Amino acid sequence: MGIFDFLVLALATFRVANLFSAEDGPGKIFRRIRIFAGTEDRDATGHPKHLAGQLLDCPLCCSIWVAVGLYLIYSFFPWTWPAMIVLAMSGAACLAYLWTKK
Repeated sequence: MGIFDFLVLALATFRVANLFSAEDGPGKIFRRIRIFAGTEDRDATGHPKHLAGQLLDCPLCCSIWVAVGLYLIYSFFPWTWPAMIVLAMSGAACLAYLWTKK
């Protein structure tokens, strides 16, 4: 894997992890996924009770599992590369927005 491939997958990972853990998405689909996974059902310490909820609660934690999934997709299904590029472009745009927003 070259540096370009790594950067594309890193940006795509950022984008997908952020979608699942922090954004509502169109029709609030990602919020519904988080609720279904149990992110709203918390214990006394404030952490989600269920493993799926814990995996989607934090963008940094979620990015580990997203990175594994995207790397496996990249490795076994090379025809998905254009989708990775689109996700990376969206991730770069989101980062640029966050940097200029501050």
